[in-house]
Formats: sequence, structure tokens, C-alpha cells
Amino acid sequence: MDKFYKDNEVMVQSLMAIGVIKTPSIAKAFLTTPRHFFVPEKHIKYSYHDIALPTFKGQTISQPYTVAVMLEALSPEKGNKILDIGSGTGWTTCLLSRIVGSRGKIIGLEIEPELVEFSKKNIKKLKIRNVEIILGDGKKGYKLESPYDRVLINAGCNSIPELVVDQTKIGGRIVAPINANGHQELVLFQKIGEGELKRTNLGTFVFVELR
Repeated sequence: MDKFYKDNEVMVQSLMAIGVIKTPSIAKAFLTTPRHFFVPEKHIKYSYHDIALPTFKGQTISQPYTVAVMLEALSPEKGNKILDIGSGTGWTTCLLSRIVGSRGKIIGLEIEPELVEFSKKNIKKLKIRNVEIILGDGKKGYKLESPYDRVLINAGCNSIPELVVDQTKIGGRIVAPINANGHQELVLFQKIGEGELKRTNLGTFVFVELR
């Protein structure tokens, strides 16, 4: 497994060198949350290739480059409470957990039961205690723990679900891929008032659809 940790360091250094990872807390989260824990065994040798990889039921674990772009735009801070919609195998959820620290909390919301169980095992292996994984419909958000400082949506959607907007604090941030003619535009939304979002486009990406 030592090779995996070395490969992780090389991957993080390369993402820093091209200016995708800029924030020290995000770099540290990548270094302390090895991606190979979150990749199914049959694809584990590709864990530190900068590509998306299949997981279960037609879902994927996102490309490291893409995750770095999303986290930099989300700008998570210590003590934040964050909703991670489409949490998948738990990698982004655990990356966020490292950044927010012990005073913060991450809610991972995932609709596929097999991914929920897989991610819970990964979180237990890494002894992470500020994460809760919920089986549920991301379009409804998770009101019980709202309001959230940040929301990350890891699947393509036509717009930000209204319930998710309502569950985000004013001044909070939402990062999501928005459908646009066969691809997605990754977008940062800043909530500047009740139901009022300021939009900043971050570029073109490809994601699975939010179910």
C-alpha cells in the first residue's frame, strides 16, 4: 500500500503545480484522505490516475481534478456544516470532513443503498467521526440538519432543487453541475437572499445525473 500513498502525494503535487489546488487545507485533506480507500477493488490500481472511475449501479467516483475545482469553489471553512449530495463512495464527504475539523459536520446524502454501505465502511476505516451518511433523495436535501453553510452536489441537475436552496444559509455557497446541452456547466451559487442566488460559471464537465 506504500506505493498508493506515494502516488497520492504525486497526484496532489501535480494538481498544485497546475494551480487547481490552491488552498493549504484542501491540499492537506487530499493528502490525508487516500482515494484508493474509496475505489472498488477491481479499479484500485487506477486510484491515482486523474480520471473518474466506475463504482456501483452506473455511478462513478469523480476525477481528482474535478473534485479539486469543486472544493476550491465551495471554499469550506473550519466549523462549517456541509451537505454533500450524491456522496457516493464517501471520498468527497471525507475530504470535506478533514477541512471542517472536529467542530464541523458533514452530511453525506446518497440514494443508492450499496454506495451508502460502502461509504460507511470507508469512513469507519479512516476513523472519521464528524460525518453522517444518510440514505435519501438528494432533490429533497436533508432538512433535519439544516441550515447548511455549504452544499456540494455531485451529479448533474437542471437547476438547484428549491428545497436545497431553502436549507442553505444566507451567505452560504452551493456548487453543482447544471445540465446544458449534453454536458454540465459546473456552477458556484452564492445565496445572497431568500431564494436569491448569484451565479458564477466554473467550466464544462461531465457528471452522472442526479436521481
